[in-house]
Amino acid sequence: MKVIFIAGPFSLTAVEAAWQYKEILAKNFVGVFYSFDLGIGVLDIASAYFKHLCGIFLRTTASAVLVLPGWEQNEIAKDVVAYAKKYNLDIFYPKLPNIDDKELRKAISWGRAPWLMTLKK
Repeated sequence: MKVIFIAGPFSLTAVEAAWQYKEILAKNFVGVFYSFDLGIGVLDIASAYFKHLCGIFLRTTASAVLVLPGWEQNEIAKDVVAYAKKYNLDIFYPKLPNIDDKELRKAISWGRAPWLMTLKK
């Protein structure tokens, strides 16, 4: 199964959007991980430990990256995008957490697990 890592700025708006993206992706049989799932982002998002955990996930599990609007203002998100580019991971740049967003549809098509789709019927 392919897994998409969601990266973005640390703000209430971004966290809410990330949950919406996660819900849409999961409902469409796409594996997804958002760094704030670790539960430590609110303590110190810039900590070396937080960066280390995100790095482990990127190196071992992520197949692609989906970046939230405003990611350019967050150092960790910029590092995630740089890593994705360096190691040729696919990167998706959706504008809105809406199923009609063209880039989000592209991420769904890319990441959908075909064998799971048969369970929906």
